[in-house]
Amino acid sequence: MPPSQRTIGSVSVISDKKMEECVKLFNEANWLAQKLDVTIVNSYSESEVSAYNTNVMKYETMVDRFNSECAGKQSRSACEATQKLNREQGLQTQSCD
Repeated sequence: MPPSQRTIGSVSVISDKKMEECVKLFNEANWLAQKLDVTIVNSYSESEVSAYNTNVMKYETMVDRFNSECAGKQSRSACEATQKLNREQGLQTQSCD
């Protein structure tokens, strides 16, 4: 969905390859979250509790990594497409470097 109003600013740019890794990381974290949501843990089983806690820590690590490396960033190709559209509209463009 396009933005409802124009804004001026810049967004950090990452390589297309890095953006692909970000999408994979997001999907894996999302799938793990869904798995955790439906997991029923036998609280009397040390191995089940340990396995669940391991998955929770893995999920938290994935979210932290996504937030630090991916959130609020755009791919180089998205940046270049935005530059082109903004130039055509006579709007200010940001650098994709």
